Amino acid sequence: MKILIIVISLTLINNFAPVLAQDTVVKNGTNHTTKLANTLDSSNYKHKFTTKACFYANKFHGHKTASGELYNKYKFTAASKSLPFGSLVLVKNPHTGKSCLVRINDRGPFNKSLDLDLSQAAAYAIGLNGTSKVICHTNANNYSQKSPKPKLTIKKSKGN
Repeated sequence: MKILIIVISLTLINNFAPVLAQDTVVKNGTNHTTKLANTLDSSNYKHKFTTKACFYANKFHGHKTASGELYNKYKFTAASKSLPFGSLVLVKNPHTGKSCLVRINDRGPFNKSLDLDLSQAAAYAIGLNGTSKVICHTNANNYSQKSPKPKLTIKKSKGN
């Protein structure tokens, strides 16, 4: 019985994840829908890069992200090592041809071989299974493909 429920749940999530994204946008009216159409056009972005992505585990649902908001596996969000919080990133799976728009709200992934951690809704929307290369487009002002390096400052003490 448990296996049947899991299969039905996965089928429902796979079939409705793209619809959930569209519903979120349509609720805000036609102007917002027009904005979405523009944001899904990859020619509207300054930076393009290919990276390796995965998706969050279920255990993180409801936990705080580095930005302070709660992780919600049903929202289209992602974690990045280098992109600033609030950055919008158009993520495309070249194997399926599907794209979705995510907002960066967390830091990670903490695996050296991965650069982007997608929410489960975003991963299902683009057909990401496990780990895969994805094509990303962004307009982030301080975009960098490399992870930021911490700055070390040494203060000299007065007196000696």
